[in-house]
Amino acid sequence: MILLNETDLHHTVVSYIRDNDPEAVVIPGLGEYQDTSSKRCDAWKKGYKGGQPDIIIENPMGKYKGFAIEFKSPKGTGVGGKCYGSTNL
Repeated sequence: MILLNETDLHHTVVSYIRDNDPEAVVIPGLGEYQDTSSKRCDAWKKGYKGGQPDIIIENPMGKYKGFAIEFKSPKGTGVGGKCYGSTNL
C-alpha cells in the first residue's frame, strides 16, 4: 500500500472501517471541500464548524460515545495536538 497524501490515507482508513465494521456510522468532516466563500458560508449555515475532525465514528462502545480522527500529513500546515472529548463530538 502506498499512501501519497492525506486523501489517500483518508480513503484507506474509511475503506478499512467499512470492511471490518459494515455497521459503523462514519461521518466525514468535509472541510476540504470549502474552497470558495459561498461554499464556506453554506457549510457554516448547515452547522459545519472549523476545526472539526476529518472523520467521526459514532458507534457507542462502553463508556465511549464515539471516536474522532484528524489526519495530518508531514507536509501539512495544520496545528497538531487537537483533542476532541465526547462533549465536542
